[in-house]
Amino acid sequence: MKLVPLSEIADEYLFWPGATFRRAGVGMNGVPPERDFYDYMLVSLAFDNEPMVVVNVTIGNMKAGHTICSVDRASINGNCVDAQTIRQAIGDDKIHYIEQYP
Repeated sequence: MKLVPLSEIADEYLFWPGATFRRAGVGMNGVPPERDFYDYMLVSLAFDNEPMVVVNVTIGNMKAGHTICSVDRASINGNCVDAQTIRQAIGDDKIHYIEQYP
């Protein structure tokens, strides 16, 4: 696993359903700094042409399963979302793309 700052990813980079992101330093009480994060996943809804959603998937956290936002699909490929759209939706401050296969 490699954490890539979202701010360093080109606007036109395409994220597919299942892409995961980490927001560090969220301010959780009673956790060590290395566990003070939320993980989010880009999820495709079952209906064509609907927005995708970004869902909290942090293991062992009470916010797991909560949808934090919806994002429009990329016009060039309706099965993904571009990096610029992700940044507009969730920001890029302390946000990293979790690259599973570098």
